[in-house]
Amino acid sequence: RQNLSDSIFHRIRQNNDKTHTTLILYGPPGCGKTAVMCKLSEQVQAGLGQDSVVVIRLLGTSQLSSTIHSPLRDICLQVCLAFDLPPPPSQTKQACSDLVLFLSKLLLTVSHCGTQTLVVFLDSVERLLPSDGAHRFYWLPTDCPPKVHVIISIATAEPDTLKALQHAVPEAEAYFDVGPLSCEEADEILEMLLASDRQRLSPAQWAYFHQSFPSGGQTLLFKLAFHEARKWASYTSPSELVIASTAQDAMHHLCETLEKSHGTVLVAHVLGYIASSRISFHISHFTCRNGLSDTELKDILSLDDEVLSEIHHCHLLSSKTILRLPPLHWARLRSDMGECLAERKADGFTLLCFAHRYFLWDVPILGFWAPCLASSPFLNSISAENRKNPALAPCSSTSITFSLPRQVVEMVQIRYLSKQDQIKTHFLPADFFKGIWSWGMKKPLTLPHLSRTLTADRKVAPQPLWFSDTVANLRKLSELPFHLLKAGRIEELKQDVLGKDWARGGALQRHASCLQPQVRITTFLHSINNRWNMNWISCKIIASGIESVVDDFAMCTECISCPELRLVQDILLLLKPAVSSIHSPEGVTVIALSSDYQLLVAGSHDGSMLVWNMEVFEMLHALPGHSAEVRCVKVFGKGTCAVSAAMDHSLRIWNLISGRAKFIIQDTHIEEQPSHHLHVDERHMIVYPSSDTKVSAWYLETAELIFQISGEASDAWMCSAAFSPRLVIMTVSEGGTLSPWNSNTGELRSKCQLSGLQEETPTSSVLIQKQGKMILGFSEGSLSVISSDGNSLLEKLPGRVRFVMVSEDESILAAGSTAPIVCASVPGKPKGIPPVPPADLKHEGVVHTAVISAGNNIIVTGSQAASIQSHLRGRTSSSDTDDFSPANFSQVWSLLDQGLLTDTLDGMGALVTLLALCDCTLVSASHSAPYLGVWNLIYNHRQKTLAPVPNTGCAALSHGVNYVYFTQPEDTQKVIIWNATEGEVRDTLDTSAQVRCLEVAEQNQLLFTGLVSGTVLVFSLNSRQDVACIPPPESQKPVNNMAINKQEKQLAIAYDDLVLVLDIMPTDPCPVIDRPTYTFKTQIPGSLISSMAVLAD
Repeated sequence: RQNLSDSIFHRIRQNNDKTHTTLILYGPPGCGKTAVMCKLSEQVQAGLGQDSVVVIRLLGTSQLSSTIHSPLRDICLQVCLAFDLPPPPSQTKQACSDLVLFLSKLLLTVSHCGTQTLVVFLDSVERLLPSDGAHRFYWLPTDCPPKVHVIISIATAEPDTLKALQHAVPEAEAYFDVGPLSCEEADEILEMLLASDRQRLSPAQWAYFHQSFPSGGQTLLFKLAFHEARKWASYTSPSELVIASTAQDAMHHLCETLEKSHGTVLVAHVLGYIASSRISFHISHFTCRNGLSDTELKDILSLDDEVLSEIHHCHLLSSKTILRLPPLHWARLRSDMGECLAERKADGFTLLCFAHRYFLWDVPILGFWAPCLASSPFLNSISAENRKNPALAPCSSTSITFSLPRQVVEMVQIRYLSKQDQIKTHFLPADFFKGIWSWGMKKPLTLPHLSRTLTADRKVAPQPLWFSDTVANLRKLSELPFHLLKAGRIEELKQDVLGKDWARGGALQRHASCLQPQVRITTFLHSINNRWNMNWISCKIIASGIESVVDDFAMCTECISCPELRLVQDILLLLKPAVSSIHSPEGVTVIALSSDYQLLVAGSHDGSMLVWNMEVFEMLHALPGHSAEVRCVKVFGKGTCAVSAAMDHSLRIWNLISGRAKFIIQDTHIEEQPSHHLHVDERHMIVYPSSDTKVSAWYLETAELIFQISGEASDAWMCSAAFSPRLVIMTVSEGGTLSPWNSNTGELRSKCQLSGLQEETPTSSVLIQKQGKMILGFSEGSLSVISSDGNSLLEKLPGRVRFVMVSEDESILAAGSTAPIVCASVPGKPKGIPPVPPADLKHEGVVHTAVISAGNNIIVTGSQAASIQSHLRGRTSSSDTDDFSPANFSQVWSLLDQGLLTDTLDGMGALVTLLALCDCTLVSASHSAPYLGVWNLIYNHRQKTLAPVPNTGCAALSHGVNYVYFTQPEDTQKVIIWNATEGEVRDTLDTSAQVRCLEVAEQNQLLFTGLVSGTVLVFSLNSRQDVACIPPPESQKPVNNMAINKQEKQLAIAYDDLVLVLDIMPTDPCPVIDRPTYTFKTQIPGSLISSMAVLAD
């Protein structure tokens, strides 16, 4: 395959001084792509220079290399180390999208570094798990800068993945076919391999080999043929020769041989357990993760009565008290299975799985390449040179492997795993990882030939959740849910992994929709310890992250019909970091939606740009190129293209399908202000970028300059607009000069001074394209309608107008000033659209942005209180309009009723300055926050009655969420009981002192109120007249927190550093609470108790 190698290096040299595409090697599994990639990496320094840096990753060979996040992170670190560049920040290494942006900028930096060439090899990209959008190839640098080359390989056996790659890299010249070997190359390979084994074939055997492969074939098949041929003796007659023509035939032949040597039961069960374990690639209809370790497999086989019965049918028992699989049986079988098993690292263990990359060997099968890779300078230099050059340390193993078609593993499944057998093969692994037969627990075994039952210790390893205070049992956390589910042991799965009290859990599901999002999360946290197995959940979150727990629940919801499972899964998703982010020092500067709402483009302060799919909330592309803050973005062409302008004085036109820049327009007058507005005329395919002193016109399809208009620096343009139907460009200067221009030629039509503004300065503007008008906001609160003929005052706001915007149909206008936001119908709007009564939406702080939904029923605003407030156009029930809460809580309001508040969405943690609304999905961003917030604005008003709970932190919930107990900030001495089912106040309790905390004992029908005086009042919920009092300790300090255990038998009351524990004794007509049973201090100097819980034990 020297011709293939020469062609690839010729293309690399051609591309070395220009921007170029990634190169792709493709071919069927087993054709030798991995060997070609390794040989190419060995030849880089000879072909491109000794100072060339080589980075190579054999993807799918380990748990970490099977997800795109880890290779991207390691490649970034390795390249930074090789070129002496600062490593990625710690926060960048957390999110995949951040790594993609960092890598794209890193490659640009490397390209400008000096004369060194960087070549990155990524083998078998189809082996990546589809998580993080790996199979969409948004992470792949499709446009490589000069002196940077990316070469990947992919198997054609995964057509969907290959199609996605062809979509990302459409250039046909980037693809190189790794075809089959010729007969001559096959002969040379087999002869070389036999010579390395000090063997050779007789003429009759050569003839049989040529007969089996008359026209050559794939590299893997010749490797299989070698493994058969090495077993032949010189006198073996041709009639006895067997060469498998496919990988499946070879696997069948190997299984038959193993069964003859080791017994059908042992071989079937070993292969079945491995095929049923969670290996980290996807095969047919089952998902696998990691495999089983040598020790785990021996322990599971020692629990397998069928295996032990077959073995001890012919072998005497060595002990009657201990029963294990004889070590020699496993050692012999493991040795004979060596070629079909591979080792991989996962969860801190070395695990056995089917050779995803098949047949490890010490000599290469690379056609006529010599010497062998095992002794090549490339591999031998890894351990010696990686201390000198970190770029020469691609992997920890020096074994070269070839791909096994997935049909081989499917063959094992078909041969050994019928539907009934699949359940059985999961049963014992579930027992093992659950630890049922550990710690000396004896398991009975009936031996038919002895006609008796033997009860013996199987001596399997115990499986605690924690090995120590800091070391979790990752194998149990990973495997137990999977095997319990596949074994059909659903009740044990619910009990040990998912939860306990399923009878009471339905109430949570029934009433959760009646609560606000904040209350739903609080409800979950309040009751999860009583209803769910928090030992398991907390351990897995700490050890593996919350996403692994979400994955467990997602796996179970596919097989178990339980709405509560989905509810907990949703709650866990809310608790984890919900959206990927653009990590820049200062945050997001611009967001733009496509006209069909399918794509979102976001830009940041450092020039980064991301493209998101709004249907599935996945990142499609990282758009590198801008080196400074992105000022504005416009999406056009039904989401296929975008144009962006940045502070680096460049205008870039993007193809959003491929994620590449179509044109780059660089402004050479860097002394002028860069463009800060963009107007796209899709009809004529022209873009008008504008700055304080200049408006240009460029053809979008050719990047050709049409004209350029220059203004006066002394009277800078504050607003500009291009009106497509009327062929007019209007500019308004700081001094109030209105200038209309011809948008075809750039000629000035006239000039006039805006009237009645008394030296006000324009601050914001919005276009009314259908009317050919512009609405301007001014520094002193004036809101004016501007046309080519002049201006007219529309509204006078109390302060500086910070923004002006209109709805999609240009019928509703919204403008924000110091505190209120004004909503009104646009003057001269089309007939047939109902008018909107003027509405002042009061805010506590300055309003910075707003967006109106496509149906004109929702307006969303961003205020200085770092919250987003949503207003609904349409009537609500009267119970929704009672204002119980301050601005930080959620309520529904109607624009037809003067703009009534519907919801307050907290969580951005920063001032909301950018909003985009796609159907019922809201995207929020901030100039000072390096992430996007995604919100669901769907409400079901027939089922949801909002509890007006203020953000005081003093609230309690009944277990079924039928009632909510809370205090109001204006009157903290009264407790309101809210009926969540009916949506109304049921009762009010007077405590005569400020309430600090609340706790409910629903079974005993008691409400505990902790007061600032230190007293705890106990109200009977059955009779409001019965009130008991728990006196405070001598210190007379306020009650900080209270907690009740699940059985409602003990109450704990916390003061600053003191805890009282009291028994609750059930009696008629109401329970009795006696004096404290325990009293203790926390003995933590300077630390006050803020919260606590009473555990079940």
